[in-house]
Amino acid sequence: MRMSGTALVALAATAVITIMAPSALAGPDQAARPALANPGDVAPSLSLSVTASGQPEAATVGNGGSLWFYHQVSGHWSRTRIGGTAAVASGPSLTIGSGGAVSIAVQGPGHTLQYYFRTNGHWRHTQAGGRNTTYAAPSVAIGPHGPGIAAQGRNHTLWYYALSNGHWHGAEINGPGTAYSAPSMVIRSSTQADPANPAGQVDIAVQNGSHTLSYYNSLPNGHWQNDVIGALNSTYSAPSLLVFHGDISRSRDVGVAYVVAQGPNHSLMTYADASGWTRTTILGSGWVYSAPSLTQGGAARPIGIAYRGPSSSVAFIYLSRSGRGWVNDVISAAVGQVSSAPSLFLRFTNPPAENDLIFQGTDHTLWYYHAPNPVSASQAPAFTGSKIAGLGTTYGG
Repeated sequence: MRMSGTALVALAATAVITIMAPSALAGPDQAARPALANPGDVAPSLSLSVTASGQPEAATVGNGGSLWFYHQVSGHWSRTRIGGTAAVASGPSLTIGSGGAVSIAVQGPGHTLQYYFRTNGHWRHTQAGGRNTTYAAPSVAIGPHGPGIAAQGRNHTLWYYALSNGHWHGAEINGPGTAYSAPSMVIRSSTQADPANPAGQVDIAVQNGSHTLSYYNSLPNGHWQNDVIGALNSTYSAPSLLVFHGDISRSRDVGVAYVVAQGPNHSLMTYADASGWTRTTILGSGWVYSAPSLTQGGAARPIGIAYRGPSSSVAFIYLSRSGRGWVNDVISAAVGQVSSAPSLFLRFTNPPAENDLIFQGTDHTLWYYHAPNPVSASQAPAFTGSKIAGLGTTYGG
């Protein structure tokens, strides 16, 4: 576990929240909307990333349990079906590696674990885990030694799969009754390493039993360390994890692990590993109705989080270094349109600091919203959106 201080985390823990919700936004109706009305609310059901050249790419579940890949070129969206009917049984996890290589992990039929990848313009796929190995949306990442996947296994176990010499190898991280959500995973690169946490270390966050929250990190001897960072009844969705890397301006933040999850009564909780784990409620009751999506931004907005809000809305909350603290910006144009947890990506280049997100819309549509970086750090991003797939194309995992 990281045990050094960080100015960024201190700012996050003490920040004042500025709420900018439109006055027409209705309050949450918990009785009318059961917590599990759509599995895509509490667990990731789609995934978004952006290539180094600035091309947004996404993976979604289509009609009949098919798997689809979307990419934008010169402002136009194209889609490709890469898995046929009944190919998937959960939301996909997508990551983009060097040279634009795309990797997707997903729960397949018979609770298998499937890995799809694109090389030289062609899609291929392998089975990473056999029958009855996978029971939630997995999390895929590319590390210094290749791809890895974290997954919830049978009887609420937690597993890690690594690709070595062309073969997938699975190892149980923790036993029955320890994983109750889709996990979120980071494999540290050299820009995320520090003296206590080297490149290649695997970090995983997952909801544990009794609505607790666990953070795992791999150790050099092949074992895993488990820190229970969220108390009883603190966690009510799949978490989202990031590890700060060296592209932000404050080098002392590098290597800090940061986790966000839906808390009790539809609140939003953050957890930061700086001189021990600290927990902060950044949004109170009645705001958050999905698994959040967390990503690292630039110097002006180092942390961004997207979530499904009340009245089928989507919101973007970010930590501003301009003195405004946490700013919660409900995207008013999307109110009434949102039917899943969103997926968020903050760009470093092409163009720098642009904010991108996707979500499943009403009538099983797919929407993409983006916002250029405001000229002033005190301004909120202005999102504009478009429907990129029509009726009956997109389904929660």
